Amino acid sequence: MKPSTSRFEELLQLREEFNSLLRLLTETGVIDRRDIVPHFMELPVDIIDKDGELNIFVEIPGVSPGNLSVSVLRDVVIVEGRRDNTYPEAVKFHCMERDFGEFSRLIELPRPVDTRSLKATYSGGVLTLVAPRISERRGRRAPIEVEFLDAE
Repeated sequence: MKPSTSRFEELLQLREEFNSLLRLLTETGVIDRRDIVPHFMELPVDIIDKDGELNIFVEIPGVSPGNLSVSVLRDVVIVEGRRDNTYPEAVKFHCMERDFGEFSRLIELPRPVDTRSLKATYSGGVLTLVAPRISERRGRRAPIEVEFLDAE
């Protein structure tokens, strides 16, 4: 059964109220945002079908080559890593909206793909995964090498 629009709107309102409460607690110094960020870091994802391939775009700005791991297990892509805080420990924030610390995201593949042919690149803060579609899935976890295009 599909949730009604009013329930969905209620959930969005609850989410906004929760975010406002977190913002108030961090701005007033009741809690340190650096303590809660690893638990709430969100990685925005877009998934599109194009020319017989599945394309996945994951927004992860500021990740160093050694701090990103991508693997696949059955029909789930696993993105894990760490975004380092480059600020000195003694700095006082007036506003802190960028997230630092460990992150992970499980991305369910909407259709079968050839995971052995899955390619990953990272450029401009976006991880791009491309895999050809197939008719059946396999069941083993496999690491995926990420090519950093803007690495120095």
